[in-house]
Amino acid sequence: RNVLVEINNECDVPLYEHEILRSKRVHELVSLVRSIAHGKLLVGTSFSGGSFRKDFTKGVPTDAVLRASDFVLVHTNNWSRANSKRIVETVRGNPVFEAAPMPIVINEDSTRTEKLRAVLEVGASWGYYDQGANNYRDGYQSPPVSWDISTPEKRAFFEEVARVTGCSGSSR
Repeated sequence: RNVLVEINNECDVPLYEHEILRSKRVHELVSLVRSIAHGKLLVGTSFSGGSFRKDFTKGVPTDAVLRASDFVLVHTNNWSRANSKRIVETVRGNPVFEAAPMPIVINEDSTRTEKLRAVLEVGASWGYYDQGANNYRDGYQSPPVSWDISTPEKRAFFEEVARVTGCSGSSR
């Protein structure tokens, strides 16, 4: 319950050696895991949002992935607020998505809370991405990780989450 499976990270970037991990075939793995899980796990794969291409329309899920997935995963790391919203709108405008809507999850972006607000405005979820300095204290991305709210970026994020969810009190 409450488990999401991401087959691979940014399947559309040119780093995967095996064809089945790339955007043209990864839907096969999504479908395989879904068939094995019998609805007990939700399955998808993430796309880069085009950040390495300078064109986000090239970094959104393929029709085959949309048909196979339980949810949409897209990254918006290098995009403005406006383009982050446009990525969500681009996915929603796809006829395959329109035929079978599903949650859209921006599962990697930045530490910038204005990007969180922008994506929430268009009804998608947003993923805090904090690479930090790879020094255990900063960031959440590079193990080992200190889960403390130990930087101004972390504090700002948790304060913004508390604000948008209506929770009161300190982020500590």
